[in-house]
Amino acid sequence: MKKWILEHGNEKHVFNDLALTANGDAFISDSNSDIVFHAGPHLDKPEVWVVDPRLKDGNGIAALNDDFIVINAAIGFYKINLKTKTFLHCLFLGIFRWASMG
Repeated sequence: MKKWILEHGNEKHVFNDLALTANGDAFISDSNSDIVFHAGPHLDKPEVWVVDPRLKDGNGIAALNDDFIVINAAIGFYKINLKTKTFLHCLFLGIFRWASMG
């Protein structure tokens, strides 16, 4: 376990949720911005992993099979590939069928 002081400009951040993968990586949603942070055992300090306006007001994040994270943002749910950082907008109809979402 490590403790970090986040040095990311004069912006204010609200870390809302985090998702942990089997290899010890942590992905952290920020409810005050459109940023997902990444921290892990191989990093000296957290890094900005992705910045995207679709992630504004992130409020919940989950790891999915250590290949994806899913984020609930203001304009919907997004499934993001951890290797390529590609986004898939997930329609929410009351129940998710993750295995069929590619």
